[in-house]
Amino acid sequence: MTNVNNPQPIIRWYRYYNSSGQPSLSSTITDQHLKYGYEALDRNMQVIKRVPPYSTESYARQKAKREAEAAKRQADINLRRTYGSVAQATAKRNQMLADMASRKTYLQTQLTGLQQMLGKDIAQAANYERQGKPVPAMLKKSITDNKKNVHEAQQNIQAINERQQQVIQQYDDILRRLKTM
Repeated sequence: MTNVNNPQPIIRWYRYYNSSGQPSLSSTITDQHLKYGYEALDRNMQVIKRVPPYSTESYARQKAKREAEAAKRQADINLRRTYGSVAQATAKRNQMLADMASRKTYLQTQLTGLQQMLGKDIAQAANYERQGKPVPAMLKKSITDNKKNVHEAQQNIQAINERQQQVIQQYDDILRRLKTM
């Protein structure tokens, strides 16, 4: 029966078929209805709606999907809050890359100086050896320290190179997402 104010038929009964195919009717939804799935019926016993059996796997998948969608919405809100626009995100990326490039230039200059000092120390140690004299302990320590410092400077430059690539990738993703929002 449909009402002028409410065009949807009024549900009067719920029917499910058990594992042996026997129908059962009730005016409320029971655990059995959920287990086997059910049909909502009007007073003329016409099917209004079919509800599939409850499945924990299906519910878990749907829940995971809903949670992923909610997380994506929240991430989008956070992106908008953090950057505001593509232009602001681009400016932030460029500033970070410029800061890293400046730091890398400083380290490369420092590395060049360390390599020159190491070269001089090695040349001096070679002179001692050619003259048949023992290399002074201070010179050996200086060579060891300079080798260590050169290695650390090279590692720092490499770390900056890797971080630059990470920032580029990260901001490519951010900019792509901001453009689609």
